[in-house]
Amino acid sequence: MKKEDEKKVQEMIDEAMHSLDGRILHPSEFVLGLVKPRFIDGVIIQFGLAADRPVDGSSTKAWFAEDSGVLSLWNGTAWLTETFT
Repeated sequence: MKKEDEKKVQEMIDEAMHSLDGRILHPSEFVLGLVKPRFIDGVIIQFGLAADRPVDGSSTKAWFAEDSGVLSLWNGTAWLTETFT
């Protein structure tokens, strides 16, 4: 990943984590069997198609759409997105 892409991802993670008021996500908040072992500062990122991203962040806090290159982070009320090419 390019350095500027890493910075964008980190900024998105920081913004999403700030909205959690310091609450640490527990593994039980993720659907078992769907989580792939990809981490950025302790946030598990699931991978799949853009159409498969959950409507809200009730089961997933971070989603990378492999078909569109879009990283989405759930901030508690909405998905924050960034496109990587």
